[in-house]
Amino acid sequence: MIKVEYVAQTDQAIDCGIAGIAMLVKCYRPKVSYGEIVSSLSLPCTFSYFPGSLASQATWLWDEDYRFLAELYGLRYISSPHQGNATDEHYEEYLQEIKNYVDRDIPIMVGGWDLYYDEFYRTRLEAWGMGPGQTGHNIIVVGYGRDGIYYLDPGAVVNKRDNVGHVTYLQKYEAFRLAVTSFPGVGKLYYCAYENIAEPLLGEEKITLIDQRSRKKYYGHHDVYDPVYVDIFRHSVFGSKAFDALERDLELEIFSHIITRRKYYSNEGFLASSLGVGSIRYSFYTNAWATEWGSTYLKETGQEDKAKVMADLSVRFKEGEKIFTDIFCAYENDGSLNSRKLKRLQIIVKELEYGYRNLLKCKET
Repeated sequence: MIKVEYVAQTDQAIDCGIAGIAMLVKCYRPKVSYGEIVSSLSLPCTFSYFPGSLASQATWLWDEDYRFLAELYGLRYISSPHQGNATDEHYEEYLQEIKNYVDRDIPIMVGGWDLYYDEFYRTRLEAWGMGPGQTGHNIIVVGYGRDGIYYLDPGAVVNKRDNVGHVTYLQKYEAFRLAVTSFPGVGKLYYCAYENIAEPLLGEEKITLIDQRSRKKYYGHHDVYDPVYVDIFRHSVFGSKAFDALERDLELEIFSHIITRRKYYSNEGFLASSLGVGSIRYSFYTNAWATEWGSTYLKETGQEDKAKVMADLSVRFKEGEKIFTDIFCAYENDGSLNSRKLKRLQIIVKELEYGYRNLLKCKET
């Protein structure tokens, strides 16, 4: 069994991937804090918008983000060559590769792991009326045996599975096969890992690289957003362009048309689809969380001015999340739209764009 320093996710809905990747990074760079990893990826957080939809890519992390961490910390990034496939042949190769890495004392993060096939989570999902292929998770594989794989669960503490988190769980092979092949698309047979190849970047060199990438994210350059999501959300715009497009769609006449269309096509699932994963409300929620972490880390490292701006961004995201929720709930209840709240939401979006521009010292687009 590989010994791994356990890192717990802090929110039930957001950061299993960040907590999981932090466990892998800390195998080689034990002094790197969770806050540093979050902060390195959240200036700004991934922000995208599909114009005319009120839908967003939110803050999902994928290969591009994990490769960037490898560059910062002198690591080689390894990812599954079988991603997106689910044939028996691909699965057997996938499983054998995981075992081979474990034999070399390299822990593996398995993503797109379907919670439904874990006994602890299945009971909860069924109580919520959910089934296979609806909720994914990340786990860290640290061993295997005759009956199955052994793993650490980043969500163990926040989901009250146990009180300490570093408990190793067993998943039998058949359940594991179902868990890693049930998701459609790129979620199938996904894993990633790191190997140590060089010294980590330090001081100004590291800060400069993070700032350069963050500015490119702000300007919406596709090469710093994961190509998987750029392809899936090919009609989306990113960074400052996303804020601008969202601000336009919050004009009362345009917003009224969009929300009426959403209500018509989503029918009974209107609130769930409008406020859940993939919505602007969820994007604001995740960005509020990430910018709060970013502010804390910047303050701890003496970057007081940046920390203050980041804290203000978190406050704005939280306010925006609440207003989005209020608007959609009111529309669901009685079909009303509050023009005053929509106008406030427009102002918040403009303030967020300005805050990131100020933080990163970017020119206005």
